[in-house]
Amino acid sequence: RNLLSKWFQAPHSRRNLDSLLSAPPLPETILRKRLEWLSDLTQWIRAQGAIKTELDFQSGQPQALRAKYMLLILERNPAWKKNVAETLRSIVKDTSALDLFVNTGVPNQQGFGAELLDRLHYKVLPQAPDYKNLASFFRETFRHEEDFMWIEQMDKKVFEDLLSLFGYDDNDPDDKWNNLIRDAKDAILLLSSVVRGAGLSTPIRTRLVGRHFRELPFFEVPAMAQKMVDAEDSDQRMVLAGQLEKLVDRCQLAISEVYDHLNEYGVSVGIVFLLDRMEGQLRRIRRLTELVLSHERNPEAVSHFVANLMRENVRSFRVSSLFADNMSLIAKKIVERSAETGEHYITRNRDEFHSNFKKALGGGFLTAFTMLTKFILY
Repeated sequence: RNLLSKWFQAPHSRRNLDSLLSAPPLPETILRKRLEWLSDLTQWIRAQGAIKTELDFQSGQPQALRAKYMLLILERNPAWKKNVAETLRSIVKDTSALDLFVNTGVPNQQGFGAELLDRLHYKVLPQAPDYKNLASFFRETFRHEEDFMWIEQMDKKVFEDLLSLFGYDDNDPDDKWNNLIRDAKDAILLLSSVVRGAGLSTPIRTRLVGRHFRELPFFEVPAMAQKMVDAEDSDQRMVLAGQLEKLVDRCQLAISEVYDHLNEYGVSVGIVFLLDRMEGQLRRIRRLTELVLSHERNPEAVSHFVANLMRENVRSFRVSSLFADNMSLIAKKIVERSAETGEHYITRNRDEFHSNFKKALGGGFLTAFTMLTKFILY
């Protein structure tokens, strides 16, 4: 209650929120205007200047308070709530989340160099907005680390109320406006095909020695994903999802085998990048499967998915993250080779120490004699 009272006293906060909630753009308004309104509303929730500084901004409390207060205002104004809900539904209906689920937070390029140039290009040059693509909105709106923190730490009831806001006073029993789960299923199918193609590519397949390509787990992923997505019975879908998860685990083990091969026979930046990309895609398949299974009965799973998406989105902006993810194995091999090169200088007992000491004395005497001879001659 004290926190809320402090928020109420913040300058201009109530007036700004009222202007956003009382007059949202109509569903018939052009999509760009509706997305700008949603961006303004999101910026209002995440803003830090409207709350007293003694609150811990890293804990997610201020943003959660704003979200809670926004819901409170809408609860007191049913007409506002109805209009806001209609606008939110129209945005979901008129946009696609496929690229959001497939590409956000996952390297989009085929090679390390291309991905590096892509990230540098994004830092230097502004990107043309794609209003039909939710990935573009998400990428531009949630670019800060604190975003996934306040979503992840938000009270479960508040997040449930935020989700239910989309369906408020909805007269469509079939939820025809809601394309999100359909896009999530399509994303699983698309990602599974990409993983299969990468896993059966020559650089990966030839390092999984002794197996025909049909025996590799990557080969089976699209078919299993198709069965899971097409299952009409929820119990059957749950069973198939379990089988898909086991298949994803097998793919992860196969990737580990490739890493072991690289450890033994030499490291390639391109292959390490490809493996890292595949691991990100497998993680996304796993999380999307959990989202499809539990979005209705477990809103907490939705909040975790959104928070992870935000976290990976933030990492995808950083050039340092790209180097950290792809250079660690190479750095490890350099250290190992350096250790092997200097291994003969390590002594483990008295005899080895005396032997090395004598060799060092001999080498020192030879060096000194050579320098003395050179000095005398010249």
